[in-house]
Amino acid sequence: MDAVWQMIIVAVAAVPFFSAFLIIVLQKKLGERAYKLSIYSAYLSVAAAAAEMMLFYLGDAEMPGAFTQTLFALHPTPVGVVLSFFVALVSVVIHRFSVKYMYDDPGYLRYFILLDLMIGDIFLLLLCGNILMLAATWHMMGILLYFLLVHNFQKAQTVRYGFYTFFTHLLADIPLMFVVWIVYHHFQTTDIELFLSAAAEGQRTVASGFGITVGVSDLVALLLVLSAMIKSTQFPFHLWLPFTLEGPTPVSALMHAGIVNAGAFLVNRFAPVFAHADFALHVALVAGLVTAIIGSTQMLIQQDIKKALAYSTMGQMGYMMLEIGAGAFALAVYHMMVHGLFKASLFLGSGGVIHDARLKENIADTSLFDFYFSTPKGKTPSRTEYLLFVLILPALISMLLFAPLIEAHGFKGVMVFYFFAWVSAAQVVYTIYHQAPVKRLRAVLSGTVGYALAIWFYVYAEKAINLTLYPDERVLDQIIHSAVWPDIFMHAGAALGLLLIFAGAFVMYRRLLHKETLFTIFGGLHDSLYRLFSREFYIQDFSESAAKKIVALSKRINDTMRY
Repeated sequence: MDAVWQMIIVAVAAVPFFSAFLIIVLQKKLGERAYKLSIYSAYLSVAAAAAEMMLFYLGDAEMPGAFTQTLFALHPTPVGVVLSFFVALVSVVIHRFSVKYMYDDPGYLRYFILLDLMIGDIFLLLLCGNILMLAATWHMMGILLYFLLVHNFQKAQTVRYGFYTFFTHLLADIPLMFVVWIVYHHFQTTDIELFLSAAAEGQRTVASGFGITVGVSDLVALLLVLSAMIKSTQFPFHLWLPFTLEGPTPVSALMHAGIVNAGAFLVNRFAPVFAHADFALHVALVAGLVTAIIGSTQMLIQQDIKKALAYSTMGQMGYMMLEIGAGAFALAVYHMMVHGLFKASLFLGSGGVIHDARLKENIADTSLFDFYFSTPKGKTPSRTEYLLFVLILPALISMLLFAPLIEAHGFKGVMVFYFFAWVSAAQVVYTIYHQAPVKRLRAVLSGTVGYALAIWFYVYAEKAINLTLYPDERVLDQIIHSAVWPDIFMHAGAALGLLLIFAGAFVMYRRLLHKETLFTIFGGLHDSLYRLFSREFYIQDFSESAAKKIVALSKRINDTMRY
């Protein structure tokens, strides 16, 4: 049984690389038909990943890894096994889509070779048990992504933006290399499981002075969060993402479905390290909150659909990092998979949306704000009707129904679920009304049912996901305890969030009821804010100005040194 298991996990990691090798060797003999090898390998990877997951969860004891205690050690974890199957499924979709999308491209086979190498690198990242190999796959991900993005290298702009991506991913490698050095220096091993076991025994001191003591786990956790932030487009390391749209659409789908999500996996792979790393978790929460706000606002002002999707990914990565900072590691993995599925489908279908937009203007005839705040024809307007009956009443009913969950799961966690459930229910009400106009009472009932189902799913599905990904509940309990902020920060954040929600609702109500423009309401502030957001907080301008000054300084030094 162990031999079969080891063959399966090796097959999951090796099949894409073997496919790329066969295409290179047989491309002259088979011609463009060699792409079929890549398609077959994608299906084989799904079968191997499914078998791996089945044996992993049906096995009576912990399954051994392959090539243990070596540089090429493979040690499947619950997170790695689940994500391997997910990546294999997404890989099949992208492979099939690429067959016709890339058909007339001069580098047709080169594209499939690079795609297989990227998929294989992701599998290795998910399954490797050696921190040196993990750092190597982390680095290779940036290199392969660069070659995929500059597939059409005849365009100078494509190569330039591809270099932005490569340089940012190089920055993400630096903190991880420090982690490799710290782990080997203090624990005399590069095996991830041995390091996690040793780190769980107790905190070791890296440095102390001035009344401050820095532990190994604290420093490693902070460096891991920093590396994940850079790779996952957290502010201000997000500049490369909107400029990757010059690459092929399937590459964008793969990148937004799996590559930018790698930061969540990296943190989850070293989850036990965060059991007492409260500062690193707080940094992740603040960075995620800022990124979510900026990414969402930037998405709203974009006129290009792919750029809007790119900023949408930035916002979702912010939410994912916020979940990590809140200690909801399993929820971050679930968010990563769900986001990968719907964002890949959005990118693959973006061409059809653009085609429809050219045939029909204003595809969305009714906006969400118009539905909630406009007055139906032939009816007297009411200032509180929509807010009270359509938004607030379903929330109050569902909160009363699910009051025991507040006692069972704690105030802070349930309030987060309530917020996401409220957003989901509001969208359900809007969708139902948009498809077929219904009476307000029916909208209230649908909102209540949607809200209740969303709460049930978020709470109980989160329990199931936790047990699946983290059988040892003590690890998650320790992480959540470390992630807790003082009550004053939680209460202040909740109050500020509610204030902003009601302020936004009031502004949109005035705009739609009194036909006022935002410029009329806010005056010159609206113009200044629009310039700030449209120029992307001037970060790109600052980066280009700094780059020019560095180049000028280097030229001056070269002239002085007579190079």
